Amino acid sequence: AELQQCVGIAQAVVVVHAASVDDERLVAYVKTDIAGSADSTRLRDALLERLPDYMVPSAYIELDELPTTPNGKLDRGALPAPDWSASLTTAYAAPRTPVEEVLCEIWVDLLQLQRIGIHDDFFRAGGHSLLAARVVARIADTLNKQLPLKALFDHPTVSALAPVLEANSVTSTEHQLAPRSPDATIPLSAAQRHLWLLDQLAPG
Repeated sequence: AELQQCVGIAQAVVVVHAASVDDERLVAYVKTDIAGSADSTRLRDALLERLPDYMVPSAYIELDELPTTPNGKLDRGALPAPDWSASLTTAYAAPRTPVEEVLCEIWVDLLQLQRIGIHDDFFRAGGHSLLAARVVARIADTLNKQLPLKALFDHPTVSALAPVLEANSVTSTEHQLAPRSPDATIPLSAAQRHLWLLDQLAPG
């Protein structure tokens, strides 16, 4: 519905595409009535102004017509699979430092791409909130560095994130978890609140 409010978009549908067994991403298919309206950067930026990150599609595919069944309904099975490498809009730039090399390896593995350059945007390459959390966890395991999740949102390219890590001398061993009282009230995480809300709308 929000996509169809964007300038130049005549029709739009968003579906969940399973990039792997444990990685589902939103993919938008659009039909435009103005040339150039399907620019993924423009659409993503417009949607981010109105929607939370987890509701913003990771890929945008322009079609001449949305496929339909003989009775006129959307034929989801006929929608083409996304090419995630097509979202890498910048010229490839190789890592220059050991930290950049490790970050590129982590992103390639989690985003399931052949390669990713240091100037490619994590979220425009198919990343989303859950994958971002896995990046932060992998950084802690691989580089022994604690990185707040917000840092990846603020610095979504390897070239921007690497200096943040290099400047951060705090290692994970310096952040020991403190035990919480057994009867203390523990707040839900954002993901848990989201799942609770979905269960209210569709029990089970």
